[in-house]
Amino acid sequence: MKTVSESERPLPGSSASEGSSPPPDAPRRFASATGFVLQGVGVVLLIASCVVWVATSRLAAVPKEQTPETWLHYLRGPHAGAAVLTLNLLVTLVGGLAFTAAGLGLQVGKRTSGRLAVASCSVLTLVYAGSSVFLLAVHGSLMGLLAVPPALLCGGLLVLCLRSAAVLRRHPPPSDYHVATPEILEEYRRRREERLREYDP
Repeated sequence: MKTVSESERPLPGSSASEGSSPPPDAPRRFASATGFVLQGVGVVLLIASCVVWVATSRLAAVPKEQTPETWLHYLRGPHAGAAVLTLNLLVTLVGGLAFTAAGLGLQVGKRTSGRLAVASCSVLTLVYAGSSVFLLAVHGSLMGLLAVPPALLCGGLLVLCLRSAAVLRRHPPPSDYHVATPEILEEYRRRREERLREYDP
């Protein structure tokens, strides 16, 4: 029979010490994977908003003599496309920051991050979809088609975030989740000393 050394024994609470039962964090793995995806999309949105802002700065510029009096005049006048583009870039910048923060929180199982993810995805989906409908239906501008892909992307992420928020609500992490207890630290030090003794000439 194969014996297991002290250094190969699992820590208390790990899946190996509980036989064939699933690890306690198994239900939250979906939320963690969603957080990883959300963080990646958030970084892409941040970079894309900065790049598009610089690339379209001249396109969105309005001559001084044609500057409307209020923001509503921008939306009603011939520069509605530039106004909506500017609004979308601002929303994308803020949304990218929110996605990144919510994604990091979901990866460690924070319930508040699930609500932040749902809220940010909902806002971005509504803004992109509203911008597309406004430009296509009201102004007949084909620029509205540019907002369709990000609206579909945020809509798909919203479905994942709703599921992740529900998972974290039903299976919240324990209060000592990701907390190094004295027992874990002592076990780590013991294993480290054993490994050092094995490689000590």
